[in-house]
Amino acid sequence: MRLSFLAIVCIVMGVSAVSAMVTLGNVATHSIQLQIPRMGPKLLLLMPGQCGPGGSGGGGGVPHFAQADGEAIAT
Repeated sequence: MRLSFLAIVCIVMGVSAVSAMVTLGNVATHSIQLQIPRMGPKLLLLMPGQCGPGGSGGGGGVPHFAQADGEAIAT
């Protein structure tokens, strides 16, 4: 009797934890989606080693941007 009660308590706690994490993820996603438009239309994200849409990403072995790279992009 005691073991089945503990099993039920553990299952309820596990389901509650998963539900809380899913809710937290949805709230974070919604918050980020609201913040992105506030950054303005001139936002440009550059990441070294990215191939583009559909390409394989990564960055292993790819050198980081230098200050001269940023100045060249700005002009």
